[in-house]
Amino acid sequence: MQGVPEKLVALLSNPLGKKKEVLQAFSELRKLIELQGERQRLGTLNLFCDWVVQGKLDPEPARSFLMLLDDRLGHYDPDNPDHSPSVDDVLGSVSFSLLRDELEEFCERLGLPLTWTYDDIVWDKFVELFAEAVRKSPLKMNRKNCGFTRLREVVLSVWKPDESIVGAHPGPVFGFKWDCTLDDESTFSLSRTELPAAPDEDSTL
Repeated sequence: MQGVPEKLVALLSNPLGKKKEVLQAFSELRKLIELQGERQRLGTLNLFCDWVVQGKLDPEPARSFLMLLDDRLGHYDPDNPDHSPSVDDVLGSVSFSLLRDELEEFCERLGLPLTWTYDDIVWDKFVELFAEAVRKSPLKMNRKNCGFTRLREVVLSVWKPDESIVGAHPGPVFGFKWDCTLDDESTFSLSRTELPAAPDEDSTL
């Protein structure tokens, strides 16, 4: 694991217990994926790193993602969704399951510990801690910083569904909410709930 910070190895080797461990690990991960020149390829991991570390998205590595937002959300008509461009790929582009896949692939390739992603219980704890870390710090993307032509602003936040949904599933249930402002200053919101993965019978701490 030449070139990999020992601090990151230590953090990823142990089950999570505190929010600060998420902040520390993602700060180190962000430096490492930048050093590896993979911020664009690992788009989901890069977005989550930017979000929790600095509270904003660096536009250049995320250019294709931002263009997708501008194209799909910028043409979306909340009063006539059936005749609007599909936004499923936008809503699905930010998820804890995608983050898990990219983080595991990156760690496995660099020989980093897989404790966080391999075990469902540990991953559920990570989701809870990450959601807590960004709960009061939504990710704001606006025309000035992100080069939108149709959108004025998009605010991405983590939200927790009502108890009727949460109570029916074991593990953490969170969703992502997209608050959008168009060029004409009209607004709309979209959201997607993400259910936890089914428990892995072979998963152990």
